[in-house]
Amino acid sequence: MKVRVPASTSNLGPGFDCIGLALRLYLTVEISTEGPPSPGCDFVVQGLREAFARVGRRPPLISVRREEAIPEARGLGSSAAARIAGLMAGNLLLGEPFGREELLNIATELEGHPDNAAPALFGGLVVAVRTERGVVFSRLDPPSGLRLALAVPEFSSDTSAARKLLPERVPFADAVYNVGRASILVAALAGGDPSLLREATKDRLHQPYRESSVPGFEEVREAALEAGACGAALSGAGPSVVALCFGEGEEVAEAMVRAWGRFGVRAEPMVLKPDFEGARYV
Repeated sequence: MKVRVPASTSNLGPGFDCIGLALRLYLTVEISTEGPPSPGCDFVVQGLREAFARVGRRPPLISVRREEAIPEARGLGSSAAARIAGLMAGNLLLGEPFGREELLNIATELEGHPDNAAPALFGGLVVAVRTERGVVFSRLDPPSGLRLALAVPEFSSDTSAARKLLPERVPFADAVYNVGRASILVAALAGGDPSLLREATKDRLHQPYRESSVPGFEEVREAALEAGACGAALSGAGPSVVALCFGEGEEVAEAMVRAWGRFGVRAEPMVLKPDFEGARYV
């Protein structure tokens, strides 16, 4: 079988661990029970095994072939996409005992947070939070004309290492700062008001602490805004930088790449549209 799962950009500045947006950049995997089995460390294999474990059945050995790949460890949801591909495949082999919301809960347990898993499964812009009863989420269609300009650097970032840079406590004022901007961010995207996005993509909970591992981040972000982006932020834990644009976005992406070049960093420009469908069988 083949499963196609979109990349995603999460946080978008202030929406730490709870806001994500699916992108038209895909991981497409072909999963077969023939051929040499893929190693257990493969996230696709892990997802399939987890689906079987949930119903108490022994999983088959599978071979995974990637036709397209999301850049790994760049803040574009590659691990979430791979795990969801495995969960989708396992669910189909089992006769689909799990609904999409159940798959989201399983993927969130594997990932630790739902901000990439939710948009990868459902497409669009998703706000999702963990509760004692499971993940509660709301999905919205992004506004028409939204483009995501990205600068994807040659160096990678380990998500767990990036999380260790974060403090256990933050000042009350910073918490209030982020609550306000995360609220405005969702309102701006739901209402299609780009004028709010420059302020709405600011953050005090994670970006200031992760800048040390992303050289030139602030300069790249400023270059995006000067080139016409409505807002810009780290994509997930980084190191990619994402800029929200209403327009083509090529100039913004190239401006970010040039800014990184001044720090001796090579980066690839991308301009992507939002994905509205989420994970699917192909």
